[in-house]
Order: sequence, then structure tokens, then C-alpha cells
Amino acid sequence: MPLPKRFPHTVKVGSASVTIYRNYADKERQYPSFIVVDYLTSKRRRQRFNSYPAALAEANRVAVNLSNQDVAAGGIDFRDAASLIQCRQLLEGLDISLEGAVEAFAQSAKLVGAHRVIEAAVEHARRHPITMEKIPIAKAADDYFDALQARGQSERYLQDVKARLGRFIIDHPKQQLHEITTGLLQHWIDRLSRNDGSPQSAVSKRNFATITSGFFEYWRKRGKISVNPAADLERQKIKNTEDVQFWSPEEATAILGTIAPPAISAMAVSLFAGVRTSEICRLRRSDFNFDSNHIALGGDRTKTRSRRLTPIQANLKDWLVSTAFISAEPGALLWPTSPEHLTRTVSEACASASVRRVANGGRHSCITYKIALTGDVARTAVESGNSPEVINSAYRGLATEADGKRYFQITPDLVRRMG
Repeated sequence: MPLPKRFPHTVKVGSASVTIYRNYADKERQYPSFIVVDYLTSKRRRQRFNSYPAALAEANRVAVNLSNQDVAAGGIDFRDAASLIQCRQLLEGLDISLEGAVEAFAQSAKLVGAHRVIEAAVEHARRHPITMEKIPIAKAADDYFDALQARGQSERYLQDVKARLGRFIIDHPKQQLHEITTGLLQHWIDRLSRNDGSPQSAVSKRNFATITSGFFEYWRKRGKISVNPAADLERQKIKNTEDVQFWSPEEATAILGTIAPPAISAMAVSLFAGVRTSEICRLRRSDFNFDSNHIALGGDRTKTRSRRLTPIQANLKDWLVSTAFISAEPGALLWPTSPEHLTRTVSEACASASVRRVANGGRHSCITYKIALTGDVARTAVESGNSPEVINSAYRGLATEADGKRYFQITPDLVRRMG
């Protein structure tokens, strides 16, 4: 009699089944034996046979008995008995009784639905592996911050990461890294508010989502979590429905006439070169070439980490000569303190000059008047470190060519005359 191609081999009669296993009684001589496993009695029974035909005959006999008689008390027929046998086989090796397994399934089915129990178990196993290391969220954030510093990330970016992750840690101080879920993160971002209690803007919420996603992705790639819970967070599309706000030539003149002297050079670079506040705070005298009249912003200086050359307009050169920055040491900083300090200084100047405060007013004004004066979208985009799409949609058509000419004629002599 030929042997089955695979073992264990199952013999079925009706709904009843009996299993035959192959075993080697003598590993050196490879003498096979065959084990018939059944539940003809109330307990699991094993019978060993030296030949396959004998084992097969016994398996058939037991299967026939199981399918033709009522093997359990209480009126359970042979179909129920066969199901019980299969259930016991499925639970072999697991430390749980048949009753316990049924109870666990029933409770799970009530929570997620009978057809989603396995799906839910797979997802839970992915998020909570048995061997997953427990790392407090605060420690994970500290280690991530150290890694960013070691990579040479800009101080501005590090401050943003620290502030946003710090906010999450304050709100979830006892969480372990692997316990954070997408639902928990989304709920937290949805409820974020400013210091005054008003809701966070869509832009700010998007930035929180971006920072947290980078944090969790870092740990996912290092095997400390199985999935990035921030990967599926909502990313609100930001629509600019309002025109960019900027200063008129008269307002820019008034600000330069009242701003504190140490900030004049930085303010002039903002107004007439369109350099971002964070970039201004990284510029040194060596970045200014007064022979070719351009500012070299390296990748370590810019927000986008891309190099660019920004022209030094004639009136900007006059401002940098008037403040003696042109003769400063090569390593001298254009603005030696923080971006926040410069922002406060500009706000104070606006208040003194009775000029409305405009966020990023210097940069917005410069780009607005430059595109009005030249009409060159591509060049303006390159020089300002922006995209042509943004220049076209946000800045074009807000001022006239005549406005542009007046704006770039604001010099120290004009401000003195106006004062």
C-alpha cells in the first residue's frame, strides 16, 4: 500500500476525522511507526502501529464509530462531537480551554464584529508585538532630539521640534512609545489650542502632524515600533483665500525711521532683499559680496536647505554702508540674537511709527514690489527662495510698477529728510 505524500494524514468518515502521524522509533535505522490520534473516549488517545495499513485500518474503524454513534452525554450527536474534536485539535499547544477560547472570541466579536476579529487581532499584533521594547515617550523624544542635533539640523528647526514634541509629552506624560495610536494623535491634534484658548490654525495643525510623523518614522525605521501612527493623520489642504499683506513705501520709510539702530541693517535686508527672519539671524558679513552685489545664502542658512543668491539692490547697499555693516569683520552676524528678538524689535518700531503690524512684512513687501517692478516671476522665485506658483498666486498684481520704483528708492537720505 503506498504511503500518503504528506503527514499528518487525516481520515474522514462523514463529519468525523481521525489523524495519523508518522514517527521514527529508531532514528539511526529510520524504522517508521504510525500514530493514530482520536477522541473516541473523553480524552485524547494515541495508538502506535508498526505498519501504515494497520494504522489506516484503525483510523477508519474509529472514524466510523465516531460518525455512527452518540459519543457524548446530553444528546450531542456525532456532528457536534466531530466539531468538538476539531476544536480541541486547533487549541493544541495553547494554554487555554475550549470554553475559554469560545468566551474570548464571543467578547471580541461583540467589540469589533464576528467577521473582523482576525483583522483586529492582526492589527493589534502589529502595534503591540509581544517582544516590543517599552520606551517612555519622553525618553524617545530626548533621544530623537539628540540625533537631530548630531545631524547638524538648524537651531530654528530644533526649536520647532522641541516645542511641538514637548507639547505632546506634556499632554501624554505616561505613554510608552509603542502605545501611541493614530486615533490618539488625531484626537490630540484636533483639540489643539493656542495659549489664549483659541483653536490652532490649520497651518499649525499641519506642522504638528509633520513633526510628529518625522519623530515616529525615525523610531519605526529603528525597529522600536512596527508602524508610524502619524502616517495616516489628516493633512488639511491650506487654501490662501486672502491677499498677502505688505507695507506701502510710506510705511516702510516710517519703520526704518523709528527702528532701534542695532536692527537697521537686519530690517533693511528684510525689506529690500526679502530674506526670511530665520535666515537673517544666520547671515554673516562674509555672506555679502559688495563687488558683485549679492547675498550668498548657503544651504545651512536657508529655510528650504537650498542655496540661492539674492541681489543687493542699490538702496540696500546704501543702508548697509550707513550702518557700517559693510566694513564689519567677516564673521560678524547681521543680527546677533534670536529671531524672536528681531520680531519684537520690528513690532516696537511699528507701534512707534503708528504703522500696522504685518507678519513677515519685510519679505512680503520686497517680493510684492519686485514682481511689480520686473514682472519676472521665475527670477523673483529663485531670488526669494520660493516657487513660481506661489509668486504668481500670492504676490502678482498687488502693486504697480510705479509703487515698485518708489519702494526701492527708500534710502537713508530719504528717511532723514522725511524725519
